[in-house]
Amino acid sequence: MMGVRELVQAFNAVAAPRYTCQKALSWYEPTEGPQVQRLEFSGRGADGNGFVVKSEQFNPNIDPTQVARATAQALLDKQEQLT
Repeated sequence: MMGVRELVQAFNAVAAPRYTCQKALSWYEPTEGPQVQRLEFSGRGADGNGFVVKSEQFNPNIDPTQVARATAQALLDKQEQLT
């Protein structure tokens, strides 16, 4: 399993300086089909407000750092749509 440090670094490589992840969680979710994994990232935005964002479900065979980067990009994209 990927370490928390690597997940935080991957997230921050995309989201910084607008968002800085301070904590990452990883878990498996029960499904009726193949096992899936999820990630959750939390931290602070440049404005000082906190954030929590979850990844989409993904196959555990996928590199979690790719999912971390995609989740960070989705957060940035969502904020762009709101402004």
